[in-house]
Amino acid sequence: MADRDGFVMRTKNKEREDVVLDDVATLGRLIREQRGMMNLTLRDVAESTGLSLAFVHAVEHGKRTAEIGKVLFLANALGIDLIGRSR
Repeated sequence: MADRDGFVMRTKNKEREDVVLDDVATLGRLIREQRGMMNLTLRDVAESTGLSLAFVHAVEHGKRTAEIGKVLFLANALGIDLIGRSR
């Protein structure tokens, strides 16, 4: 695995390569892909996290003004580890 800024997303017995999060669209795509890998609908995620369906949808589509605390909560709920490293 490359030693880059970004994060490692782990699923059952699988480890995905690090992804550099250089914009909100990349994070949104990652969240959408993870939800898909877990076979969850937007509604499933919204109901299980207590976040609105509109918020989850907006994050997945790269909304630049989404509240960072809620975005981190959403990523964590989907099993996405965000790891910051100095360059």
